[in-house]
Amino acid sequence: MVAAFFVVLCWPLASDFAALQALNQRFELTANSTDAPDYRVNGLIVHVNDGWADIEVRERALELGYVSASFIRRDVSANHLRPIFFDSEFREMSWMQDDVAGTGVILDNEADFTPLCFFISDAGSHNRNRSGCGGYVEVDGQGFDWKAHYERYGFHGRVPPELTHERLDPVPLETIYVPGEGISNCDLLGVDDSDVYDPRLMSDWRTTCSFAIDKERFALGVGFSRKFKRDYNEFVIKEWSQEENPVQAVFYVTSDSGKRVAAADSDFFRGQAIALRDRYLEKTGRRLPVFSINLDNFHLTDKPVVEYSVWANNPFSGLYLRLKAWL
Repeated sequence: MVAAFFVVLCWPLASDFAALQALNQRFELTANSTDAPDYRVNGLIVHVNDGWADIEVRERALELGYVSASFIRRDVSANHLRPIFFDSEFREMSWMQDDVAGTGVILDNEADFTPLCFFISDAGSHNRNRSGCGGYVEVDGQGFDWKAHYERYGFHGRVPPELTHERLDPVPLETIYVPGEGISNCDLLGVDDSDVYDPRLMSDWRTTCSFAIDKERFALGVGFSRKFKRDYNEFVIKEWSQEENPVQAVFYVTSDSGKRVAAADSDFFRGQAIALRDRYLEKTGRRLPVFSINLDNFHLTDKPVVEYSVWANNPFSGLYLRLKAWL
């Protein structure tokens, strides 16, 4: 009986430690000698739960047709003040659900998900044409001078649909998606060298452009994100409700210093992450590991970013938290 209990407890933990090591190695890795884009070879793809998707695609992402994630890697994220879509002031954001703000999922880079485009920073994909990868749709009252903007980049007449800020009717993804390239518009603006940075174009979420997802142009976008941005990037992926679920693990955010997330908040997020794990297990029969992403360690090169708690991953942690809440 004791031996059986030990096997039940320790067998998944062994596979978790192997996954933990692999994730941290990928986070540090920059080399890519293959023909595949970097997101298939190195770095991590993470989605912070925003109420639109978590372990599964929620109503809003189903409506939009895509999920917003970030590509993180040591060399890309080390200088980002907010390397992922989490803000310590999350309670001040009326649109952010407090109960999911500090949890997320890590995607399996080898899963059969469909990447759509890459932005060097948060580009407000939910308010863009062409499956989140087109032009930013003007919001009432912003008063942005789009005519002058387009003329600055050589468009003195009709603006192509790839760039327009006027709302377009949704079209089937297959009519605008180029296999191996995705949906992009940076080429139309002559963006082809990450050593040449145009702040008027790239620093405003309204005017920034989308990079293709092939190896060369994805690397170009990552180069811009690494060199010039101080916040997380946005990697837009087709929602996967009708495809293989690419979720590899659940995570919650921590901060040893307490500066980037309070200890009490991190403990709460851990409980939420465990609940996500249990919900996924109940729905699919598949167990996901629960990791933490230490926000301090993006800036500490001798510390792993992805960490592990044995307590959070034992089979009875969820039951304990439910009993504690009931009592």
